[in-house]
Amino acid sequence: MKQNAKKSKRAAAKAFKIIVEKYADGYAAYPLGLEGVVVGEADTYEEAMDDVKSAIRFHIEMFGNAVVEVESSVLEAFVTQVGVECTLAENGGKQRRSEMDLTLEEIRTKGLLALRKELGQAGMIRFMQIYSNGSGDYAKERHAWVDNTSMEEIIAQTSLGKKKKK
Repeated sequence: MKQNAKKSKRAAAKAFKIIVEKYADGYAAYPLGLEGVVVGEADTYEEAMDDVKSAIRFHIEMFGNAVVEVESSVLEAFVTQVGVECTLAENGGKQRRSEMDLTLEEIRTKGLLALRKELGQAGMIRFMQIYSNGSGDYAKERHAWVDNTSMEEIIAQTSLGKKKKK
């Protein structure tokens, strides 16, 4: 029997702790211990889990193992509610800083807070999925396309490749 010349590199399975949130219109799920925004969303719990697993797989295949924490420091996650009384400073407790002084993490956090404030948690997640939502298993489809295409063919299809032809 003839063996395939191409063997796909598959890393050992890694276990992720997943936060699952239930909303009136479905479920949202996201992993702990992974850098970047990775979210699964669906009508049912099982579909949300399948979606987040696919999103995790794609995220790691796209950005490499550097986005995976070697050992997550999170042992367990809990949801609770507390009341907090506070007095705000004259400026509302906000420090005045130039947007140019913000780190990328601060910009990301402020952006997510603004989205959450305007759209709510579910709306924020849905907005973020505009850029990654799709049907099917994108990682598998991407491999079917990329594995059969040479780097020269990919470059030729880009603006960089078109400039070289001139």
